[in-house]
Amino acid sequence: MALAGKLTFGSYEVSQNPDGSPRVLGQGSFGVTYMARHTMLGRITALKVIREDLLKHGSRRGEEETGRFLAEARAVGNLHHPGIAMVHDCALDNGVFYYAMEYCDGGSLKDWSARNGPMPWTEVRRIALQLASALECAHASGFLHRDIKPSNIMLHDKGASRQAKLIDFGLATRFAIDSDESSVTVRHERHKFRGNLATASPEQILEQPLDPRSDLFSLGITLWWLLLGKSPFAGCMRGPMIARRLDSSSYASLLPEALDPEARSLLEGLLEKDPEKRFASARDVIKHLTDAPRAAVPVSEPFASPPVGLQPLPQPPNLEDDYAVGGILATAAQAKLYSGVNLATHRVVIVIIPDASLETAARVGMRDAANRHLDFGAYAFLDWRTTDGDDVFVISKPEGCSLLNILRKLGPARFADALPLFGHLARCFDASRAWTTFGIRMNPGDILVRTRNGDSHIDRFRSWSDIDPDSLRCLPSFHTGADRAAASDSTLSTTAHEFPPLAQFAALIYHVLAGSAVCYAAFFTASGCMVVPGLSEDGNAMLADTISAPETQPSACGFVQGLATLEGQPITELAPLIAPPNARDFATGAPAPATRRDMVGEHARLAAAEEARRNQEEAKLRQAQAEEEARLKTMVRHPLGIDPQLAAQAPPRSKGKTIAIAAAIMMLASAICDLVIIQRRKYEEATRSKEYLRQVRAEYEKSEIRADEQRQKEADAKRKKLAEEQRLRDESPKGDGGL
Repeated sequence: MALAGKLTFGSYEVSQNPDGSPRVLGQGSFGVTYMARHTMLGRITALKVIREDLLKHGSRRGEEETGRFLAEARAVGNLHHPGIAMVHDCALDNGVFYYAMEYCDGGSLKDWSARNGPMPWTEVRRIALQLASALECAHASGFLHRDIKPSNIMLHDKGASRQAKLIDFGLATRFAIDSDESSVTVRHERHKFRGNLATASPEQILEQPLDPRSDLFSLGITLWWLLLGKSPFAGCMRGPMIARRLDSSSYASLLPEALDPEARSLLEGLLEKDPEKRFASARDVIKHLTDAPRAAVPVSEPFASPPVGLQPLPQPPNLEDDYAVGGILATAAQAKLYSGVNLATHRVVIVIIPDASLETAARVGMRDAANRHLDFGAYAFLDWRTTDGDDVFVISKPEGCSLLNILRKLGPARFADALPLFGHLARCFDASRAWTTFGIRMNPGDILVRTRNGDSHIDRFRSWSDIDPDSLRCLPSFHTGADRAAASDSTLSTTAHEFPPLAQFAALIYHVLAGSAVCYAAFFTASGCMVVPGLSEDGNAMLADTISAPETQPSACGFVQGLATLEGQPITELAPLIAPPNARDFATGAPAPATRRDMVGEHARLAAAEEARRNQEEAKLRQAQAEEEARLKTMVRHPLGIDPQLAAQAPPRSKGKTIAIAAAIMMLASAICDLVIIQRRKYEEATRSKEYLRQVRAEYEKSEIRADEQRQKEADAKRKKLAEEQRLRDESPKGDGGL
């Protein structure tokens, strides 16, 4: 399969990127598509190869996926239409299935929308006619696509001859139609839902019998996507999106008011939730577009980029001029994060390379923030560069001790002690969302902090009040979960979930206060959230409501401020660390309303006030302890109620005896009091020692269990090996004489 360092499959040689890696065009549910060249014909093709992890010989899943792969190749191979990418070849090479299909040089409609935003109706109409014609061909051949979405529609050629082409028939299924067209009934095997929740029809989600009208609904969502320039359900939670898809309400009220009448009429007919009210066939869609009278509309240059009202920022320099990029740190749905080094200062940085699917608003916000070198507290934009014409952003690298390690050492935090940290985290979170539309990572292991002395070693943290809120650092969080993917354009299973950033923010507060992660059910219902012992009843209710329904809170700052009010904790009014941008800032290129340097004095004042409040509370606590010890000594020294003044007034004959008794009792009481204090201190030290020993013993028991398991595995492996050797000896042919 590999020849001279190049990846080959049969007669096809996979093209390479400048760094020598294979040129990947896309990845589907069970296949990877490469750009390849036929070694003899020289033809450039898109080569789809089944994923190696699915080729487990003898496994049921491997057989099913191989069957699906071959079924897709056969399905597309039998369809001949300009709107369907043609299959040239299908073969098996060293146990790996692949097929070669027509290469489309224009990329997918999803990529086009990410680059250019909304598409004019005249162009959407032309694509609608092309796709309806392609679906008519597929349906006439007995195939349902079941996965119509922008990423499965490619653009080929340029200008007026540009053609939209359907690809990825991996979820296609055959159906049969009775010959009597007056009473069409569709018979097909019932399948478990597989597809894209954002574009699937209601009957497909409900796993009901499907007919061509299901593909037409998905076509309607796709055309709606193109007109908006993004998914109609971007940012929508999976649960509410499915509920809206399955209820009886119409999507007509969600369509843009300024939509072309012809476009509105088409979308309303395609997006009917009741299949009986939907267009009956792709032929009806074509007739609707070709027969309906249209007002004269000036035809724009095909696929021209929409005008942008904002003044363009200066073109950034190349990344390679000043930075060296290392290994990848994280992969998200909308960006990849790499480690990097500034060649001039040798400073270690984080390099963000956005994906084409990154929302336009996020990309514009990142450009403007990087151009202004804004510091959002949790991370700072250091530079904006390009590589191969694509945006690249350089941000600061977070350093410190993770909240997770502090949580493991100190246990759950008191709300009053963690409030300064929560407040600063909320300001960083809201600032990041206001400028870039995405928040920051809410995993305790990803949030790094230091002590007020600047130390980051775990031993330096003796209480939650030792954390310096201004030292908080972490990385930005791009939308990576299944709900974000479902709202954008991914084919999903039905087991993955993603929750809004503000819900994750509230879940982090729960984790710090409760000492453990929130229950999974809490993201769906407030009753699934366990009570936090340190919070009041109202505070627990607010925390649970925010986790399950984050739309009830205006922002992270508002949430923290409201929670502090319910808990009776004084807190100054919170606002994003960097004031949110407005249209004038973007249009004129004016400097940001506030920078981190401008707010250093404010942070210092707040930190000094918090430090004074904490010192005052500690002084009151020490005074109360001293008063309590003095009271105990006084009570013990006068156990019989003998007062020195009364003793002085006693008769002369008993005065000496009384004083002697009182003195003896006072000396004994003083000794007892000192002994009690010493014993109490010893008890506290013993308790801490026992807790430490308990932890050590628990760790030792865990290590012993792991060692026993390892020894058991080794023994099992040895027994299997001996049994296999014995079996081979028994099965080996015996020589003469039975030897």
